[in-house]
Amino acid sequence: MLWMALASSAIAAGPPVPTSNPNPSYGKVNINMTYHSRPDLQPPKIVFSVYDTDKVTPGYILWAPYTPPLQGNLNSGSATGSLSSPGALEFYEASTIQNGPYIYDHKGNLVFSGYGIEGGENTHDVKLTEYEGEPAISYGQIIDVSSGSRGHGVIMGKNYQTIATVYAGNGRTSNDIHEFTVLPDRTALTTIFMPTQYDLSAYGVTNQSVAWIVQPIFQNIDIKTGNVLFEWASLDHVSPSESYNTIDTPTTGDGLSVSTAWDFFHMNSIEKDAAGNYLISSRFLSALIYIDGKDGHIIWRMGGKKSDFTFQGFNNTNAPFAFQHHARIHSQNATQWTISLFDNANDGASVPEIDGSETLGLMFTVDLPTKVVTLQHNYSIGVLSSSQGSMDVLPNGHVFMGFGSEPYIAEFLPDGTQVMVGQFGASPNLAENYRAFKIAADSWHGFPDSTPALWMFANSTSEPTAFYVSWNGATEVATWKFYGGAMDGNGRHAASVEVGTATRDGFETTFIAKEFYAMGYAEALDKDGKCLSKSPLKSTFYPGNNGTGWY
Repeated sequence: MLWMALASSAIAAGPPVPTSNPNPSYGKVNINMTYHSRPDLQPPKIVFSVYDTDKVTPGYILWAPYTPPLQGNLNSGSATGSLSSPGALEFYEASTIQNGPYIYDHKGNLVFSGYGIEGGENTHDVKLTEYEGEPAISYGQIIDVSSGSRGHGVIMGKNYQTIATVYAGNGRTSNDIHEFTVLPDRTALTTIFMPTQYDLSAYGVTNQSVAWIVQPIFQNIDIKTGNVLFEWASLDHVSPSESYNTIDTPTTGDGLSVSTAWDFFHMNSIEKDAAGNYLISSRFLSALIYIDGKDGHIIWRMGGKKSDFTFQGFNNTNAPFAFQHHARIHSQNATQWTISLFDNANDGASVPEIDGSETLGLMFTVDLPTKVVTLQHNYSIGVLSSSQGSMDVLPNGHVFMGFGSEPYIAEFLPDGTQVMVGQFGASPNLAENYRAFKIAADSWHGFPDSTPALWMFANSTSEPTAFYVSWNGATEVATWKFYGGAMDGNGRHAASVEVGTATRDGFETTFIAKEFYAMGYAEALDKDGKCLSKSPLKSTFYPGNNGTGWY
């Protein structure tokens, strides 16, 4: 029966994907998830190659998977695929991900899709925070261009509405995407990638007197007032000669114009510590830099061409990490630190003196008196990610990682054992994700302002009716209760009766009634049986009736 087929299969999603890839380097495509009640939402499906049910940490995944623009800054320096043939372009369009802030559960089910809430602009760095004493979600809303992203920071409340925005100050370029973090003191950290006039004659740009360089800046901003409380500009403290990112290709910037400014530094993470100082990561210096929070002077460099440290236990003692992302401090005192980072080990170009063969999550200790850094653990799924990425240490000691330009997320035991590896989208270049985080389920309670969405279908008026119901972002629904009714002689709703209940099953729950109902609605119940909301009354779709009526 047709309704049975609908109950168990997905709706076709967008243009057909070619059965044989026009460009074999793209690899396998995982078709996006689709829903009868919300056909507008087609989030990427996670396909698990490793999943240990007993050991995967329960909770929610916060991320923003996307298909990158063909010339963007997030994956600057990375190799890109060819879209020269019509077949390749069709494949690209069919595989494009609906970008936005997303929440999934730990089983890979959609909880919330923020696709479209930012008006078509890209979203990155989605994470749990606290604002005004309440849990919130923060992210960056940006346009990604070759000389650096442009946008602002967003703080979203439990109803998925914007409660605050943060903009760069001091007359600087708009916020860049690489870091937007809300701090407990109601301030925020943000990166800025500012095209700046610069004399680059020492670096081969001799045909014009004024050349262009991308100057990363970070600011600590008061969210309420917009005042800049602290600012650090890279060119005041670092020479471009420290960069491993050469100026000789358009991908990395040739320095001849604002739009092709040389991206020599590429700041991609900031953390403020208890002492009020800042630890930043520079991708193209392949270094971490610790900065004084009062006057901005560099206290020390770790890695890169001017490292103050020696290294033990790393794959290459000359380059313990390369083109890294997401450095975070986990413990810290006057003499001993523990730091994690996402070690990309490459940037898509060839830099033999520092390149590694595999992208790793690294956990290491820092002995400040001796200036010795010792590797404690590394985490791997055997891929090489040329840009982006994150490493998050969970409260239970597990490690959760997003692999940036490679479309994978993974979870590990503290000793490095894989307990989950998931792939999404098409690989490479068609599916990426800047950072990914996992949070405890009880740390986020979503109460959307919208009502549940319902679609009803029957093969005919003598066949049972199928109900498909969802409520985007609602975390507290435990059970759905369904009501069905008939129409009176005037084609209006006569009366509805309860026809059954179903336990919530992922994003969209399916219920098959025992008979045909011309109209119906669904109620969302919490674990105590309290009604949280109900869908509008909807008429049933069946041959000859499109089911478009709402009453």
